[in-house]
Amino acid sequence: MREKDLDKEKSIIDEVSRIILKEGIADVSMSKIAKASGISSSTIYVYFSDKEDLLKQVYLAKKRQLAAFLSQNINTKPITQLSLSNSLCMRYTISACNITKH
Repeated sequence: MREKDLDKEKSIIDEVSRIILKEGIADVSMSKIAKASGISSSTIYVYFSDKEDLLKQVYLAKKRQLAAFLSQNINTKPITQLSLSNSLCMRYTISACNITKH
């Protein structure tokens, strides 16, 4: 079994995120991810057991990013926190609208 490269794993997760935002989650396929990432489909399976596992890891990565962002700004002024929260909500809404179009 091949050894995992954390940079490659992150690169795959980032590429899946781009595909989801651009084309929607229904159009995510292992072959499309491999082609967009410049790797073979079999390489993806070194990092993820299947498509469901990959999508779960994408979700968890985004959740960690959001938690990190929110914790970095915990000591800012309440108005700044509100502004950041509103900005995040708008970005999420726009992304969700783009995803549901596909």
